[in-house]
Amino acid sequence: MKSLDQRCMLGKRPLRASDDCVDASGIHYCNKQATRVMRYATHVPKTDKNLFKEFLAQIRRIPRGKVATYGDVAYAAGYPGYARQVAWALHGGGGSVPWQRVVGSEGKILLTGEHGFEQRMRLQGEGVSFIGLRVDMKTHHFSFFGKKKPAKKKSAAKKR
Repeated sequence: MKSLDQRCMLGKRPLRASDDCVDASGIHYCNKQATRVMRYATHVPKTDKNLFKEFLAQIRRIPRGKVATYGDVAYAAGYPGYARQVAWALHGGGGSVPWQRVVGSEGKILLTGEHGFEQRMRLQGEGVSFIGLRVDMKTHHFSFFGKKKPAKKKSAAKKR
């Protein structure tokens, strides 16, 4: 009997006891593919050194007076959805990266206690302004891919 909290990797729906596409060993045979049934159908990313090096390289691109979110860094490195791994990369990166320039979504400082206070002081020292407890993201958000240029309007009649 299968647990209802198990998920089908291909159909991404809960498995049922009546499903005949799963054998006793947990192999799933839907769509003529054999895959293991996981307890929850979530992707567990790798935490290898190359991944962390990519994150740290992107963090070093953030200039003084600008900030980026954990998700922005992950996306710029080519790993969208790996925001938590960015935090781990910062944790293991030592003092060689400007860690204070990475904040949570909407500009919130996620560190607690004196580490959060230190991050705020470092950012204010770089000229970053705050609105309450959050960084003013409209002013200080760093875009890794640049801003889109507005399209030029073509005028019907050219002036001579």
